[in-house]
Amino acid sequence: MSYQYFCEACVRASPLVVDKTTLNRMGRQRVKDEKAGIRYRVVSRFDDGKPLDIGYTRPDGVSVRTPAGCVCSCADNNHEPLVCTGTRDHIVGGRPGSGVLDKLADQLGAEPIPEMILGYGAQVEAMVYAVLFEFDLTEAERQSWRSGQLRTTLNIHKAIVRLNKLVKRERPDLVDAEPSWSALQANLRLLAGYRNNMAHSWPVESFFQRVKWQEGIVTNILTSPKELATMIDLATQLISQLDFLPRYLGRQDRLDGRGA
Repeated sequence: MSYQYFCEACVRASPLVVDKTTLNRMGRQRVKDEKAGIRYRVVSRFDDGKPLDIGYTRPDGVSVRTPAGCVCSCADNNHEPLVCTGTRDHIVGGRPGSGVLDKLADQLGAEPIPEMILGYGAQVEAMVYAVLFEFDLTEAERQSWRSGQLRTTLNIHKAIVRLNKLVKRERPDLVDAEPSWSALQANLRLLAGYRNNMAHSWPVESFFQRVKWQEGIVTNILTSPKELATMIDLATQLISQLDFLPRYLGRQDRLDGRGA
């Protein structure tokens, strides 16, 4: 993850200054986890005592195991590593987003900026049209698309609606079983709207404070690193979905167990 975390024990044992509100929030989250039957324990430790893996047992008896998330350097902070629980209780650094954002930052040598969403948005848009061309357009519509006539009437917003109807008609099992498919239309619209805002705006004081020319006036457009991270993660998810969609529409791997 791009954020860095301390467990509650290390927060209390370290010189890190944490306000009372944060500690109360951490306590409420712990109570919430316990009510849900989530009681993390250390599964294994490094040689110095720092947790390596943590886990818990679900009410149905299934054991869940995950890498420890606390990044506190216990020895440097002058407390015993054995007090560390390895849980991700308090954000102490980093920025929002998944490993996708980390990879981009490594490649660029700088943090991602809003202009980067344009390439992701263009890829998602092209994949939407490609799926429709293969599985939904009539032959007459394909000919009209090749000549450029259909492109003027089937804009991306109409294409998203048409794609959503295609998925619901052909693979209702996907829509019923997976939240990402039931939210496909909403997520595509969300990404398209954000991409359009960024595409027609320019930065003023920073990359995240922007303006755009809209209906004869200059309009302020505000975004944030957190919102950008969310949109890049969403675009990555949509690209993965649209990449698999032709296989699903080919009647392979039905979630309801029925074949072609």
